[in-house]
Amino acid sequence: HVGEHLDNCTRDMYKMNNLHTLDFGGIPIGIQSAKNIGHYLVNSKKLRFLNVSGCKLAYQGTRYLVDGLNRN
Repeated sequence: HVGEHLDNCTRDMYKMNNLHTLDFGGIPIGIQSAKNIGHYLVNSKKLRFLNVSGCKLAYQGTRYLVDGLNRN
């Protein structure tokens, strides 16, 4: 299941502080993955490109991402 796999991949993203690009385009992002990505965005200093187009983000998932960006 893609959602569970993405949850696992994004769980420890906060440890990868040198990412410049995150491209999730077209991959459905569930609530847990959005929460994980949002946590990453809070402390990310090198990220320059984030693509979440076509990810079917729910309202709460979008909130996690926006909150992460706002807290950065």
